[in-house]
Amino acid sequence: MPSAPLALTALAVLAARAAAIELPLGAGKAWYQQAYPVPYFTAARVRPIDFLIDAVCLSLALLYLVMHRIGRARNRTLAQTWADLAAPMLRNEFASVGKGREIGAEGEETLVWNGGAEAVMYATGRRGVDSMHAGFKLKPLHDPLALLYNFAGDVIAASGTSSIRDQLILHFALPYQQPDNISGVFAVVAKDALRRTRAGRFDLTFAKLADDAEAKKRGLAENFSILSEAADLSDSLLSEKVGVVEVLNGPAGHLLDSLVLSDQPQEKPEDGPQPVEKRRRMLVLTLKAPRNAAQARDSLALVEAACNIADAIELGTAKLREITVTKLRRTRADVDKQLQEEATKEQREEEEEARLNAKAKAAKDKMAGLSEKEQARRKEIERKRQMKKQGKSTKVR
Repeated sequence: MPSAPLALTALAVLAARAAAIELPLGAGKAWYQQAYPVPYFTAARVRPIDFLIDAVCLSLALLYLVMHRIGRARNRTLAQTWADLAAPMLRNEFASVGKGREIGAEGEETLVWNGGAEAVMYATGRRGVDSMHAGFKLKPLHDPLALLYNFAGDVIAASGTSSIRDQLILHFALPYQQPDNISGVFAVVAKDALRRTRAGRFDLTFAKLADDAEAKKRGLAENFSILSEAADLSDSLLSEKVGVVEVLNGPAGHLLDSLVLSDQPQEKPEDGPQPVEKRRRMLVLTLKAPRNAAQARDSLALVEAACNIADAIELGTAKLREITVTKLRRTRADVDKQLQEEATKEQREEEEEARLNAKAKAAKDKMAGLSEKEQARRKEIERKRQMKKQGKSTKVR
């Protein structure tokens, strides 16, 4: 490939010619096919056309760099705008809002970044909440190749919507509640996010989807659906005391994807039921990432509503009836039993196969120790037994 100085000279010639608009229209070679002298290299002459591939590669590299810088700046501005507006409110709710060394960031930054599309903010020290993580999952606009890869995946999967979107997800870890940390499963989900919210979620299989009449009776706008494991949960969490319905029907409602309260893991356990002492109650608020300061301010009402739910659970305002708790325990016991059976199914099949092989080997060894006459007699008896079985099965059919 030609050397870098020659390539730059060719690009300079291209730029100069384009700026002067001196494109020959008559006979002879076009300007990009003509040979030009190289400064300080009297014997060297170059043609711009010889550096076409170099020019294309350099242009693509520059385009990639520009898109990376613009996409990275856009994502950082979007996340930082929300963090700056949310920090004062969170400091009123929590004793400590992560900054600096507490979250691995430098200086007094409240956000720590993982690449150009993911960031997290941390808070702790509040009644009814062990900790809170606010995580941004944004479009990888800083990485055109990732955008192309996701677009190709959507086309192959024939997806009607993009698989990448700007999201803000707040995880509230609720304290352990004796004796078995049961809270039930409850969710309010925007209808346009219902399918992707439920997809692959193990915990949401515990909750039933209420009809539109139920949501309307609770006072929710028609663009929301309710998933609830028990009527008590809907009654208590959507009551006027908590104020969730008022917030969802207000200016912040269009930002909500889902609000999920769960005492079960999101992914189905593959190695048996999760031990009771390791089960966590989580309140997860998933938002469409606010695109400007006005939307960021609106979203704070949803964060406050999530804090109100945590207070209602901690103070007993959203307390479940004993009969409801008993039903929830029974459901979890049945599911745990099923998970245990599924986890040990392969082991049980292997043990059964080993038992049958051992039994067959013992019978073979026993047969080998008999005389030929006795072996022939037993084989005949076994043959007649098999024929008799086949005859019975034929009659049954």
